Amino acid sequence: MSNTIQSIAGHELPIAPTGYNVTVQDIDSDSTGRSAETGELIRYVIRQGVYKIDVEFRGHSSDIKFIRNLVSGIQFRVIFWDIDEWHTALMYVSDRSMSMLPTPYIDGYYDLSFSLVEY
Repeated sequence: MSNTIQSIAGHELPIAPTGYNVTVQDIDSDSTGRSAETGELIRYVIRQGVYKIDVEFRGHSSDIKFIRNLVSGIQFRVIFWDIDEWHTALMYVSDRSMSMLPTPYIDGYYDLSFSLVEY
């Protein structure tokens, strides 16, 4: 089991991420903006604590294909680590970027990266 992502869609990952970055963001309404008179921010937060995880993997084609298939659905549950505890969130995946590595004597070695974004 990885110390960053425990599972995606109920499945453990075959390899651990080589890159892992957690962002927690707030979502403001379209009405958020600056006052025309004072220039001060008038903020209308509609949701706080939305997770985005940027993740990267490096591995053989079979492992990369397995992970890519895990995140192919419209939405899925992800159990992931943030600071000092496991979190569970319903997420979707951003664009998936994959490149084949020119590795001598190893056939089908890839880098895969994407973001998991909370619903």
